[in-house]
Amino acid sequence: DHVAVEQDAALLEGVRERHGERPALITTSAAEHEYDAEGVLDEFVDGSKHYGNVLGSNKFKERRLGVVIGSNHYGDGFVKKVGAYAGETIERGDEKGAGLSYGDFGDDVLTHMREHETLQAAMRFGRDGNGAVVYVHTDTLPEWVPVAGEGRVVKTWSDGMKAVLRALEDLNRATTAEIADAVDLSRRQVFDHLETLRERGVLAREQDAE
Repeated sequence: DHVAVEQDAALLEGVRERHGERPALITTSAAEHEYDAEGVLDEFVDGSKHYGNVLGSNKFKERRLGVVIGSNHYGDGFVKKVGAYAGETIERGDEKGAGLSYGDFGDDVLTHMREHETLQAAMRFGRDGNGAVVYVHTDTLPEWVPVAGEGRVVKTWSDGMKAVLRALEDLNRATTAEIADAVDLSRRQVFDHLETLRERGVLAREQDAE
C-alpha cells in the first residue's frame, strides 16, 4: 500500500540517465516485489537487495552507484517485544509516517530499526574504500549524516511527452505541425505538451506572423 512504483521508477530512470549506468538498489521486500512485477528492476536496476538480507552483505562493496528507497519497519509487535525484554510497556501513538512514536524507550527502538538500518543500507555501497554515489529516497536518514545535495523527482514524463522531446532534439526549431508529423500524436496533444514545456521554461515559442 505504500509503494509508489511510478515515482520510484522515475527516480531510478533519472539516476540512470544522469550517470549513464543502472544503479544497484536496496529497498523493502514489498517494494522489490512490486518493482519486479512492473519490470522496473529489469529496466532501471543492476542488482537489488532488500532490508533484512543486506546487513553483513558485501554484494555491493565495489559498486559506485546505489539507490536506497524506503525504510524498514518490523511492525508494532517487534517494538513491544523489545520493550518487554527491557521491562518497558510500549504503546503506539496515533501518529503515522515520520511522526510515528512509541514513547521514549519505544522511539529508541524505532530509531534503531528505521534510521540506523537506512544508514546501514546506504553504507553497503563502495565498501572497498573507493566510495560511491548513493541516492537515498526516504525521510529516515539520520539528520547528522552529511549529504551532498537534495533533489526531487516531481513526476515522470508520459510516453507522448518523451516522443515530443525526442522530436525537438532532432528538429531543434520546428512548428507544432512539423512536430506532430514526426510523432504518433494528434496536433492537439502535441500542442498541450509544448505548452507544458513552455510553462516550465524548457522552450520558447514564437507566433508565426502568417
